[in-house]
Amino acid sequence: MGRLICKILLGITLFIGVERLCHKATDGFTLTRIRSDFSFSPAFVTENSENSIEETLSQPFHYLSSGSQCFVFKSEDGKTVLKLFKNHRFFNIASLFDEKRREKRIESFHDALTSCLFSHKQFQEHTAVFYVHLGKTEQPDFSAHLVDKLGIHHFIDLNNTQFHLQTCATSVPDHLLTLRKYRMHKAAKKSLDSLLEISEKRALLGFNDKDPHLIYNFGFINGEAVQIDAVGFSKNESTDQRRFYTRETEKIRAKVMPWLKKNYPEVVSHMENQLNALSDDVAPE
Repeated sequence: MGRLICKILLGITLFIGVERLCHKATDGFTLTRIRSDFSFSPAFVTENSENSIEETLSQPFHYLSSGSQCFVFKSEDGKTVLKLFKNHRFFNIASLFDEKRREKRIESFHDALTSCLFSHKQFQEHTAVFYVHLGKTEQPDFSAHLVDKLGIHHFIDLNNTQFHLQTCATSVPDHLLTLRKYRMHKAAKKSLDSLLEISEKRALLGFNDKDPHLIYNFGFINGEAVQIDAVGFSKNESTDQRRFYTRETEKIRAKVMPWLKKNYPEVVSHMENQLNALSDDVAPE
């Protein structure tokens, strides 16, 4: 009996070890984690008739990263990122047996889809989201060729997948460090100002940012700042924008200043002054 128990425990340990190893090797990406039956999002209809993406989807997309809410793949030509919603993050076994958790997950899921829709319809100029697919469709030949972290090829039916397409941007660290390398401090200050301007515009449109990280959630396209995290916004039902000028500005300060002090000290005082000016602002009526 003792040997049997030992064998069972050993088997469980090995299974968990292999599962964690596979998870690390793939960043947790599996096809089942991106599939959706759309039962929790019938109101989100896809409207992209003005955009043709046949050429974009005709090439392979290679695994790039795993965000908090999406798996990210980059097109072979380097121009586009495909972001696939992590449906398993919102709906898992635990939520099936806990009504409150289930309701919270559904609310979080709807917030992410609403944010994506806002990024495309109202804030596209500042997010570079040019196509969204949030509702079930039946389009012919609507598929994507994915290459995961291990180099394994997958062909998925996009009709049954919630995703958005975004123009690929240069990361903020790469952009700023290049400017520092060539001592283009004036251009760097202007870039930092544009990141704050986008954040303020978004707040004035009635959306809060759950993670206002100017270094890792933004980027630059042809020198213009964009917010690359398009699913982290939440609707602010109040017309009072003091949250942005107080709490959110302090969150921005806490995230951006340590990075600048370490990597680009020449622009620290400028950013401090800009943040102080925002904090002192009175929100527009």
